[in-house]
Amino acid sequence: MIFPTDIITFIYMVATLPRRLAQARRARGLSQAGLAQAAGVPHSMTISAWERGVNLPRVDDLATMAGVLGVSLDWLCGLTAEGGPLCQDSCRIARHLL
Repeated sequence: MIFPTDIITFIYMVATLPRRLAQARRARGLSQAGLAQAAGVPHSMTISAWERGVNLPRVDDLATMAGVLGVSLDWLCGLTAEGGPLCQDSCRIARHLL
């Protein structure tokens, strides 16, 4: 059974994922082709389509990209505000200061 909150979450994810994918890729200094190669995605055009919201990646591709980009899967999908590239950088800086 699908609940209205599931539908709302899915719609939010579809709206958030393209922007966060591009943001995390840029924060890592990767081109679309570089991300495609690192994540084992066959074509950089696929990354472009995902970043434009034309298509959605499979769950296994999402998990791989989250790992390559150093972000949480929940952040990438828009389910949390924590775990993004800025958080990762802040945590790394904080560790060096301690």
